[in-house]
Amino acid sequence: MSPKMSATRWENGSAGGRRIRAVAAAARQRASEAGVADRVEIRCADALATPDTTCFDSAFSAQQFFPAATRPAMYAALRRVLKPGGLLLLPGYVPGEPPTSVAELRDLRGRFYAALRLQFGRWDVPALPLDALEAEAQDAGFTPLRRTWSGRNWWLLFRAPGQPVV
Repeated sequence: MSPKMSATRWENGSAGGRRIRAVAAAARQRASEAGVADRVEIRCADALATPDTTCFDSAFSAQQFFPAATRPAMYAALRRVLKPGGLLLLPGYVPGEPPTSVAELRDLRGRFYAALRLQFGRWDVPALPLDALEAEAQDAGFTPLRRTWSGRNWWLLFRAPGQPVV
């Protein structure tokens, strides 16, 4: 008998709620098609208000959508719901520092950075270089384990406080 895994799609307030519910429905369908629906639980909940504690082995946070003022609460919620030693995966969509010249702005990474700032700038969402994102998660109590470039963006893996329960 294998342990039941849980995947939760969290809503950050009301923005995008319908889209997140559609993503959760698609994830349920994929789990069924893969034959693992009996071992995976997919839920939609408000990340900051969920009553769950120490129930997840791992979590993914689309942190780039959280405004600066809500980020400490986001990390606190992640610490609360992760089991001791649980894993946290964060995407680093903006590799490197902001462009500092017209030439840098015109290359692919510079254009990508500018597009993200146009998209997220109105929401007070910080564009954090990888070192700053890593430091932010560390300040929130997570231990960095690994950085990986997928060919499209960076991924940062962290461990939650505490010893993993085996």
